[in-house]
Parts: sequence; structure tokens; C-alpha cells
Amino acid sequence: MKIAEIAAKTGVSIGTVDRVLHNRGRVSPETKTKIEKVIKESGYKPNPLAQNLKKGTPFKIGVLLPKLGSESGYWKQVIEGMKQAEEELKPFCVTLVMKEFDRSIPGDCLATGKQLVKSGPNALALAPVMQEEALQVIEINKNLPYAIFDSSLPGSSPVTTNLQDAYRAGFTAGRLMSLLAPQAHLLTCLQMYANACNLKERAEGFCDFFKQFNSTVKISNCIFAHDLGLEDFKGYINDVLEKQGVPDGIFVTNDAVWRLEEEIEKLQLPSRPVIIGFDLMEKNKTALEQGKIDALISQQPKRQGYLTIKELFRALVMHQEETVPTVSIPIEILLKENLPEQTDSKEPVILEG
Repeated sequence: MKIAEIAAKTGVSIGTVDRVLHNRGRVSPETKTKIEKVIKESGYKPNPLAQNLKKGTPFKIGVLLPKLGSESGYWKQVIEGMKQAEEELKPFCVTLVMKEFDRSIPGDCLATGKQLVKSGPNALALAPVMQEEALQVIEINKNLPYAIFDSSLPGSSPVTTNLQDAYRAGFTAGRLMSLLAPQAHLLTCLQMYANACNLKERAEGFCDFFKQFNSTVKISNCIFAHDLGLEDFKGYINDVLEKQGVPDGIFVTNDAVWRLEEEIEKLQLPSRPVIIGFDLMEKNKTALEQGKIDALISQQPKRQGYLTIKELFRALVMHQEETVPTVSIPIEILLKENLPEQTDSKEPVILEG
């Protein structure tokens, strides 16, 4: 039942019903009782969207994530999804305030997070790649609701979580490697950001697959403290290959797989190792199309960003907390044969997760 229908049924004006609903202005006790009776019998509940529109009150979501120019443009795709959601929710006064931190600088996530909280957001959306610092940001204002995307955050209680199961994704990469390199004896697992929980879990999943199904395969784990520059990466890869020999397959736990492919190509090896990595960045897509990378696992960053904002809106503006899911991003396997025609579609594909 709408306010106009309540007014018609009680024989009063819409303004009078509104005053009773919001407990403002003078209304006679008899009229108030009559209106409240109809409200109770009809099960009427005010629409929070309409209230927000009427007030014209901005609902500000603070977004904290690594620098957009880092990691081959991965975070730019996250923001594209968030911006799309913001555009769709403009009529409901939803706005985003974004702050970027440098994950290679200890303390920068916390310092940037403090600035973001001071700006007075109604909610936060966090990429907790720096777990301890992310928890400290949340601790600054315990009453501020928040969402998590990209990486898990043990010890947190987010309104909504939108991310891929990192361990299962790594385990899937292991199965892919066993299919693409069935005679493999030596494999290499490359992990950047030594403290990144999701990258650790991918590496663990990859190694556990072979422990479970083919324990004769030797896996060399190579971990970088941070995202190496191009020259450092080149030197490191050459050093690894010189010490251990050329492996039958290489798994890269993030989107830096295109860097590896470029260095492998320069070596002009008699046979190229099978290469598997993450995410459909433009350089990764080109390498996959050209057969220089064998497979990618996509965690759909644009979709993660889009759903994070939409689910926060549903929970905190629509007050649908009980219906907000923890969204598990599908483990999407991409080969040369099933590449999408475009990687920058305006509309993220929304699947049931």
C-alpha cells in the first residue's frame, strides 16, 4: 500500500499521513490512531530508496585499493565495475570516494585508509591485500559498515564479500597444468608479493593438486617480496632458469604472466614450457591469442567491483541485510579458443554465484 492509498482510506491528506509516519507536525490523536491502524493492518513499510531520494542525502562509499596503474591495470578493471554501479545508482544519491595506496610501501595502506575514513563515508569497500593494515583501518571506526573484495580477510565481519576462492583457483590451475603438460617432471610456481594471502593460497592449491594426484612431479616455488620491475623480473627469471633448468610448465599466481611470456620468448628455447596465469588484461589476452600463454584463470575484476557496490547498496540503503550473499566469483578458465571478443564490455556479466 502506498501513502496515497492510506490517505484515501483514512480520508486525510497525504501530508497528514507523512507527518504521522515521520512523527512530525501536529495531528489530532483521533486522526493519528486511525492512520496508525490502517498502516498496521496493511503492513505498510516505508521505502528507504524513496526516503533517500526525498532527503537528497548522499550515500558515500569510500573505496580503498592499490594504485590503479599497478599490476597490469587489474585495479582499473575493478574501478570500472564500481563506476558502472555508481552511475546506475546516481538517482539514489550514491557516490564513491576512492583512495589508492602503494602496497610496496609498508604502512601506506593504513595511512591512506585513515584519510579515507576522515572523509566521512557511510560505508567502506576494501581490497585487503595488506591484511593487518586493512584490519587496522576497520578498527578506526568499528561502527562503519564495510565490504571486502579481491582477497579474503580473516577476523573481519563484512556486510558482503565478493571474491574468488583462491585455493580452489590454484587447485584448478594444477589440474589444467596436468592436462596441458601430462609428461611434466619439473614445474615452477611464481608468486609475487610474499605476504599476499590470496596469492599464497593459489600457490598452495596448485602444489596440493600434484601432491594428491601426481607426487612424482617436482615443483619449484619462487616467491618475490613485491611486484618486481621489468628489469629485476628479467634478471630473476633468467637466474631461476639457469639454476633449476627450464621447467615443463610455469604457473604465475597473478596477472604478471605476460612478463614471463616475454622473457621466455627472448630465450628462444627449443620447446616452450606450458604457461598458465591469471586475468584477462590486454597483454595477457594478446599473448593467449598468439599461443604464447596456454591458459588464464579470470577472477572477473570488473564484476567484483560492480557487485561490491550493488550489494552494499542493497544492504545499507535498501536494508536487505538478510538477502545479501557472500558472492563467490566463478573460476573462469580461458583458452585461445574461448576468448571473449572484447575485454572492456560496459556491462559486466552477472552470473549466479
